[in-house]
Amino acid sequence: MPNIAPRHSSAPVDLDGNVKLGIKTLTSLFVIVIGSVISLMGLWSTLMTRSEVSEVLSDHNSRMDAHPEMSKALGEIQTRSVTVSSRIQRLEEQQAETSGNVEYIRSRIDFLTEQTIREAAEQRAGHRSDSTHVGERAVQRFRASGDPQRALDDL
Repeated sequence: MPNIAPRHSSAPVDLDGNVKLGIKTLTSLFVIVIGSVISLMGLWSTLMTRSEVSEVLSDHNSRMDAHPEMSKALGEIQTRSVTVSSRIQRLEEQQAETSGNVEYIRSRIDFLTEQTIREAAEQRAGHRSDSTHVGERAVQRFRASGDPQRALDDL
């Protein structure tokens, strides 16, 4: 019988330190490299672009259910805003009403003051024929000076 000893392949490195590769090893490495490149390209294609990331973040930030505490705070702010707005509206209405009342009171005081000056001037003029004109002149002097005593003193 022939002596069949297991056949061992020679060392993949020669004496100079160079790697000796066979065709099967090179083919295997080539297939692995090509497979890795294809896998990386597939992985790379699934990554989002900058605009897609920006869009996703924008959608997330605009959703109220994504930020429950923020939406609660915004709801409270809106409620306070409505309350403050209605208070401001009521105050403006009250201010307009008060302003109208003050204008009426001032005009009424002016009218009564002029009436009093007119009557006082006519009484001082006595029963002269121009007593009505004296009252009107006193009222005009009062309107010019704003001082009722001065308007009556100039008679």
